[in-house]
Amino acid sequence: MRAQLIVTGLLVSAVAALAQEPPLDTEVLRCTTVPESRARLDCYDSLARAIVSPESQPRRPDEWTVESGTDPLDDTTRVLLGLAGTKREGDNDEAVVSVARRNLQHDPRVTFVVSDGAAFVGSLASEGKTFDLVFADTRPGKYTHLQEALRLVKVGGLYVVDDMLPQPNWPNDHPPKVAAAVATRESTTELKVTMLTWSTGVAVAARLRPAEETRA
Repeated sequence: MRAQLIVTGLLVSAVAALAQEPPLDTEVLRCTTVPESRARLDCYDSLARAIVSPESQPRRPDEWTVESGTDPLDDTTRVLLGLAGTKREGDNDEAVVSVARRNLQHDPRVTFVVSDGAAFVGSLASEGKTFDLVFADTRPGKYTHLQEALRLVKVGGLYVVDDMLPQPNWPNDHPPKVAAAVATRESTTELKVTMLTWSTGVAVAARLRPAEETRA
């Protein structure tokens, strides 16, 4: 069974609609007008549950599904990938985790951990845990504790991060941190790294062989 790790300051699962229907457009626009952020997330979550059919979900563990369609917001083409497996999510804010827990707690494949991110990544690494997918969306595992996070990726697995392109809200000391993280990933020879100049900048690193092979 596939194992996935998501370390995040805020987890938002967004599902693109596969057909452009006027009622759906109306509902999406309604969600965008909700002023409070958590209430807005709830609105999108409710909409996602309504438009995702059981047929669009993976039918068995380790099975990928691939679907394409048109985004109802801007008419761009989107590709939806699905992978059945287990997931462990870490955050240090119980209020934020409660949003995801409210929508996913019924799924026994998901485990929620409320903890300091650095301690969480470090504990997984010390236990020798590995995952098919590691998505790092907060400083530990992305800018700090990067080597520990990379060791969590199985051979053939993926390490994914976003926000790799300059953003207007970056503080002055942030660009060097991004540059250092990019250099570390690209110099790690057991990884194959692809940088996507899309959205905020996405980096995808695939593990080619065990980390132990390149350690001194």
